[in-house]
Amino acid sequence: MKNNRRKALQKIALGTAAVTAITAVAPTRAVANKAQQLEDCSCDLPASGPLSKYFTNAVVQTHQQQKKLFYNDLLKDKIVMINFMSIATEENFQSTQHLLRVQELLGERLGKDYFMYSITTEPTGDTVSRLNEFAKEKGVKEGWSFITGSPEVMEGIKARFFLQPGQHRHSDFRHGPPGGPDCSMGLVRYGNVKTGTWGSVPSSAAPDWIIKRLEWIHDGKQVSATPKRRGPFAIVKGKPWLYDSGNYRV
Repeated sequence: MKNNRRKALQKIALGTAAVTAITAVAPTRAVANKAQQLEDCSCDLPASGPLSKYFTNAVVQTHQQQKKLFYNDLLKDKIVMINFMSIATEENFQSTQHLLRVQELLGERLGKDYFMYSITTEPTGDTVSRLNEFAKEKGVKEGWSFITGSPEVMEGIKARFFLQPGQHRHSDFRHGPPGGPDCSMGLVRYGNVKTGTWGSVPSSAAPDWIIKRLEWIHDGKQVSATPKRRGPFAIVKGKPWLYDSGNYRV
């Protein structure tokens, strides 16, 4: 009887040790597999969630020298502010300078409740190291990332925010006069990705007004108000590429 009991206890102990080992190894393998995917692939990887089939899930890089999946890591279940920029045109648009005041007002909510992404339109020149130096120089804090990647991926990301259905290339749509500056560089797209609620506002708008619009979409409720002429861009449900002409305010 004692021998049988001893053998049974030994089997239980061995089984517990094996389960513990599997539990310890599984997360490590998952992290390793993801790291390998990010290292090897620049194509779209599988994603699930609201608008996951609309946005790319390609590999991008942050100025913090981290590789991320655009949808899974940067957008999914987050409230985000996204603007398009380049170091070369910052002097013209000064979008980063304007958004630094928004960063200040967000305080501890940045990186917790809200995330800011500045996506380069000149990935060849705006390398990770250059963006890192630029962010440090400007005093960018945690929760605000400057994003770069392959030219094809960057063009595809911008197209998703500015092309309307039926258009295929960013050259099909230019927000501004022919031959003039691309005024989309002066816009901020903001959205609650979980609920699919999106809006636009000029990056030069008053910082407290930008914060107010973020707060409007925080709980996922659609804002309702009487349209007024020449107000900020309207919030659009489920259509991050669509923006109001500036004649209405919500």
